[in-house]
Amino acid sequence: WDSSPYLDDDVATLEDAVVIPGYGVLAERIAADLDAEVVFDAPVSAASVADGQVAVATTTGNSYVFDRVVVALPLGVLQTDAVKFSPPLDDDALAARGAGVAEKYVLVFDRVFWPDDDFLYTVQPDPLEWLNLDRAIGAPSLACFAVGSLALRLAQLSDAEKTAYFVDTLRRMFPGVGSIDVVASEYSDWHADERTLGGWSYVKPGAAYRSNDRRLKKPILAGLGALAGEYVAEMFGTTAGAWLSGVAAAECVVEGLCSGLKPASDGAAAPGLGAAVLLAVVAVWC
Repeated sequence: WDSSPYLDDDVATLEDAVVIPGYGVLAERIAADLDAEVVFDAPVSAASVADGQVAVATTTGNSYVFDRVVVALPLGVLQTDAVKFSPPLDDDALAARGAGVAEKYVLVFDRVFWPDDDFLYTVQPDPLEWLNLDRAIGAPSLACFAVGSLALRLAQLSDAEKTAYFVDTLRRMFPGVGSIDVVASEYSDWHADERTLGGWSYVKPGAAYRSNDRRLKKPILAGLGALAGEYVAEMFGTTAGAWLSGVAAAECVVEGLCSGLKPASDGAAAPGLGAAVLLAVVAVWC
């Protein structure tokens, strides 16, 4: 369950796991390995090429200049005009993908009343998948996932109404457990959050996946940048895919593998260049 000991392994070969400290540990590990600066609460407003470098502006008024950048903004954000790119991105390639509605709901109870299984499934009144977090973190809690029209319907409810809905669903699933008391809850709203605007990506009907995938993996910003995210990964819709896309994008821009640019000496990234790339990753990744 705890994937923390395996962060140095090949994520493509790992089974499903929970990053118990939270996904923030991944950025912390990257920053620590390269002695990089991590900038928080600085949403990017523009990225433009000038004099062979990339200038990145933020809504806080601060700006940065990098040799290379990896743009890891969510697909839904890239499909808006929230961030200005010069030269512009391939909007047609981005439009061929959809940012699906997928939400997560976490509930903490006063006790465990469900079986000691990794996953639980509800079919009435709606199909839901539940992750048994008690097995992962030792707390009486469940995480529920909803997608599509059901997630949109739940988004119209208040948090109290969502809680009542989930409790009613669990009562139907476990009719003999007695009272079900929720002591804490946290519900995502990724499809409406301006920093995400969607969940897992999907290929829209009629789009040619392979050709679209090649277009999204082409260098951006005059060869000085690359896109990263689950929507440009072979395993799109997964955390592992997002991670591997970041590795590929970093190799692309640092070593010149995707742009034809001259790589750093002996094919290895110079320390200054590598740090600039990772600074840009954090600056552009909200």
